[in-house]
Amino acid sequence: MSKYMDDMTKASDPVGISLSRACYRERTGWFERFTAWRIRRHGIILTELLDEHLQMGDSRAAVVISVRPLRVAAYTDELDCVAMLRFPRHLVRTHRLKPGSRLLTVNTYTMEGRGARDLVPGPRTTHRYPDFFPLIAEFYSDDRDKIEARKLRIDEEEWDRCWQMGKEYYRRLPNLARDGSPLAASVEGYSMKEKPLWRSMLGLP
Repeated sequence: MSKYMDDMTKASDPVGISLSRACYRERTGWFERFTAWRIRRHGIILTELLDEHLQMGDSRAAVVISVRPLRVAAYTDELDCVAMLRFPRHLVRTHRLKPGSRLLTVNTYTMEGRGARDLVPGPRTTHRYPDFFPLIAEFYSDDRDKIEARKLRIDEEEWDRCWQMGKEYYRRLPNLARDGSPLAASVEGYSMKEKPLWRSMLGLP
């Protein structure tokens, strides 16, 4: 029985990987540290939540769209679209990334709220969820064998769909992306010219 996930729903392709505490510390910014402190008072431990996400979430194709700046398109078959994620440049060298590099996203979903403004559901959407929370597996887990094995099982049509959707998204909206760090990736994307939505949510300037 899970502590944070909805046991009434099951991912079609869970990858069963664990959160790397070292990766978590490296990727975690002040937003996560502040949020972790706040939610711990309600019995929610952020590292446990993220570990459960990676263990039980639905794994799908993700593709590097650009390395200057670093942008990764994370695909969801539930909404038939991609979320564009921004990451710091140093990950390009760490993971030897280039446009077209294949990664793995682990997605969980929300059943509440309106549709996220940065998502454009495609014709195959199931209409079950308004938004999703993508985590790039390679950036948060050391379970390389499981990650690579799952990527080999993803068919070429999904990889190509993610790549084409990501390229079109970046062409049309080059400045719009979600912060790919833990938790911030669950908040809809924003233009670099705008104040991030999560800052507004916290009442910050």
